[in-house]
Amino acid sequence: MDMQQPLISVITPVYRSEEILARAVGSLLAQDFRDWEAVIVDDGSPDSSWRVVQAYSWIDPRIRTIRQVHAGACIARNTGIAEARGDYLLFLDADDWMESDALSALHGACEKNGWIAAHGLLRYVTPEGHPTSWEGGYRDDADLFDAISRSNVISVPSAALLRRSVLNEIGTFDPSLVHCGDWDLWGRLARLDGAIGRIDQIVTNYRMRPGSLSRSPRTLLRDAITTLRRIHAPDSRVLRPRARHAQGADIAELASRICYFAVYAAGLAVSGGRYEPAEAVLDLVPRWTELNPQRAAEFVFYAVCFAHCCGPAGVSQFWPDIVEPLHHLLAEMERRSRTPGLAGQMIEAIDNCGEEQLSSLPGRTPDPSTIAPPGVEIFSAAYENFAHNALRSLAQQQDS
Repeated sequence: MDMQQPLISVITPVYRSEEILARAVGSLLAQDFRDWEAVIVDDGSPDSSWRVVQAYSWIDPRIRTIRQVHAGACIARNTGIAEARGDYLLFLDADDWMESDALSALHGACEKNGWIAAHGLLRYVTPEGHPTSWEGGYRDDADLFDAISRSNVISVPSAALLRRSVLNEIGTFDPSLVHCGDWDLWGRLARLDGAIGRIDQIVTNYRMRPGSLSRSPRTLLRDAITTLRRIHAPDSRVLRPRARHAQGADIAELASRICYFAVYAAGLAVSGGRYEPAEAVLDLVPRWTELNPQRAAEFVFYAVCFAHCCGPAGVSQFWPDIVEPLHHLLAEMERRSRTPGLAGQMIEAIDNCGEEQLSSLPGRTPDPSTIAPPGVEIFSAAYENFAHNALRSLAQQQDS
């Protein structure tokens, strides 16, 4: 194994991540595929993340560290790309972690099939780090670009591995996007004239965090609108697009897709128990179209559950706080979309969502022994604290 030319570079931006970084890097050290390097970019963290990051580089020479002034995840990832030496790239966020065979499975599929990229499935994890039975990712055999034109079906950056050379034809992350930077990149990747494949196994774990998106739903929607508009138009950043995607996705569908994402963002906004933030989200929609009550209800229900890191089993704990602003929100959606009876039909559909649509969502305080799929190791908060404290102690010893 040539340490100067690793096959895979794993890039991790770090910001206020000192307490959770142990599991992300630990999952990398546990990979059964050994020919990798990690480029960890401390994005100006005000906590002791930098000391923890440095400690990892002392433990394993495959881990390299970079420090920069705080500039956001997209710029941090681009910094990592510029320093990466691998033929393939994977972007692992600091609060997520990979399955032990993730790199070997993704890399093996690309090499065997001649793919320019491969993506797999993900498992949702509670804020405390307990795995759930809720899975995500793109499972369909339909065209990936068409699916991405509706939503970010790849879901998280660490669910995909791509050849580094591809970035010469599609560009890197757009630093103007606070959110949706990976969705924008996947849109360009899927538009490119090259084979992208799927492996039907879980490769990564996504830790849900309270308030991670609901703190800024307007910014989320604004970036989503920008991303959707790009996907539904020609994109000069893609140098060699597939012929049928060169002009972008069906422009006639753009307004509707913006509306449904706005429904989701408004659901995040109302999860805090006030209607006004949700109304501010709705104001960003340039043109409303008629909404399907069942589909809109699923978007709202998913959003409020996700914002509370909670599934149907835990809805009763926060529902009294949001029921009034939620009803106000649904009535306003009916008025703006000019969909007769929308509010009432959505209320009925939301009542059914818990049993029929999202029954696999995790509960607020699940018992790990009952929700962890067979064979999935349950990491404890105590382990994370131990690893974090040990690394910080090592860093302090090196400083002295």
